[in-house]
Amino acid sequence: MVIFKKYKTWWFVLFVLTIAVSFITAGTPSFTGLLFSMLGHFAFAAVVSIPPLIFYWFIKKPLSPEEYMATFTVAWLILAVANLLVM
Repeated sequence: MVIFKKYKTWWFVLFVLTIAVSFITAGTPSFTGLLFSMLGHFAFAAVVSIPPLIFYWFIKKPLSPEEYMATFTVAWLILAVANLLVM
């Protein structure tokens, strides 16, 4: 998939930020806790960013990789900010 091969820097930055948010929000950081937190962030972002992808595909105007990346990032930010605010 183009989005994984072409935009490695974006994925790296998002991965590092996910580690940071998971570490900050973890009560007692453990490897398993951080792993599940990171997986949860990415799963949430993927699930939330899929409806716009399907909607635009349905109306015959599919999202470009950059537009999908932006949608994914906004979904990730929603959860990251929410987690940081409830600390």
